[in-house]
Amino acid sequence: MDILNRIDTSINHLLKIDKLSSVFDHLNYDEWFHDEIEKNHTQSRCVFLRLWESEQHAIVLGRSNSPKVETFEEKSLKDNIPIIKRCSGGGTVLLGPGCLCYTLFIPTHLETCNTIQKTNHYVMNTHKDSLSLCLPNISVQGHTDLCIDNVKFSGNSQRRKKHWILFHGTFLYNYDLSIIDRYLKHPSKEPSYRKARQHLSFLKNCPLPKETLSTSLSSAWNCQSDLEIPLYKSF
Repeated sequence: MDILNRIDTSINHLLKIDKLSSVFDHLNYDEWFHDEIEKNHTQSRCVFLRLWESEQHAIVLGRSNSPKVETFEEKSLKDNIPIIKRCSGGGTVLLGPGCLCYTLFIPTHLETCNTIQKTNHYVMNTHKDSLSLCLPNISVQGHTDLCIDNVKFSGNSQRRKKHWILFHGTFLYNYDLSIIDRYLKHPSKEPSYRKARQHLSFLKNCPLPKETLSTSLSSAWNCQSDLEIPLYKSF
């Protein structure tokens, strides 16, 4: 448990100097936390879950995305919408109020997560199963999207190191979808199931309150067998 003591100390220290109010703060913290647990590697069976939401809008690019290709840069700058590049892959998103974000930190030596494909399957199906009683038409599409009747409400991606995985994503639950077209272009790459649909036809809010989503995710990871899961529900 040495690593947990060191990480807990680091969390408490960070929170005293930074309340993680902006999207940049949250993403920067997650990247730091991933680097920290990788550096202090041990054969842990812990999975860390963090839930957060920002009241500020921000565009977040996947690590290989270009703002000129994926966004309306001038409009974003004019409206003081920051454009941030995250450490994981995947597409470009516009975060803000009404979008619940989560981050998982998972050891790579777990049998269910020792490849990219197996990790995607494990995490996405854990989330799908946790919500299926409330959302009977939920499905996993395009490897890392959660959908209701083939309309996306959750996007996800991962960053892998030798010993630890950062797996994070979003759940739209009360988000103003009408603003997406102002700042995001049609994506340069899209899953086949999207079928060239525009943002408003492709995305929707999940018909569950934030509290239900948070409780379902926390319960789902607590129920995973053979794992010890410190749940940092919000920072």
